[in-house]
Amino acid sequence: GDDPDGDGGAEVVVVGSSVPLRWVRLDPEMDWVMELRWTGRPEEVRWNGQPEFMCREQLEHDNNVASQSEAAAALSTFSGSHSAMMALEFCVLDENIYYRVRAEAAASLSRLVSAETEHAALHKLLKLLRDKWYRGGQVAPNDFSDLAEYHVLKATTEAVGSAKDEMGYTPAEAIDLLIDLLDDNDNAANEYDDGYYLGALLLLLGSTRLPPDEEGRDLDPELVGAVVAQVRRHMQLDLLVRSPHSVLTRCGLQALCAL
Repeated sequence: GDDPDGDGGAEVVVVGSSVPLRWVRLDPEMDWVMELRWTGRPEEVRWNGQPEFMCREQLEHDNNVASQSEAAAALSTFSGSHSAMMALEFCVLDENIYYRVRAEAAASLSRLVSAETEHAALHKLLKLLRDKWYRGGQVAPNDFSDLAEYHVLKATTEAVGSAKDEMGYTPAEAIDLLIDLLDDNDNAANEYDDGYYLGALLLLLGSTRLPPDEEGRDLDPELVGAVVAQVRRHMQLDLLVRSPHSVLTRCGLQALCAL
């Protein structure tokens, strides 16, 4: 269109959802030995240079795993967008999509957690976990026979644990869910050891930043006590039944140091 300021500057192009172009990828075969950086939003290193609706199209309809992962990461840069959250949620749920793309979608959802949307992205992650890995309101017994679903479960719990608000605090709902997963963990009927899964949960607890209590103190003592008790309980269990390479003790010590 014409220059709105009439000063002979660059042409202004308005891009909308009516554009017949679905998405664009530069060097899709990765033939060029280079790193591509878009300059339009330099603060967003995950952005792929496209508007949100093209990122959604790329994630939903491209069959290339690298392209889908790129689109999922790019959607995490559109803060406050409910349509971006929905596209990522559907990706995590779609069992026909490669599990690493679904894991990237879960991680992208955690980056969209904000008070602006009343933590809508976190609520989607919590709903995903409770709908898929809970039975009758309780954590379902472990079943790691499906490798893809195990990795998606682990990625979704990591997304919940790494969620932070604008102040850098971990929402209390995320901490409560991690404690529930550790409290109600049942590996009795699972043919695979759950040591590394539990170790990852302990590390997530250690990486949380606890919000202040109602009186404005830096840390809620009740919540801190619950977190520390969980870590120490699993370290004690590791003394009774050793995990592979004492992974529970190692992760527990790292978590305590990080708190």
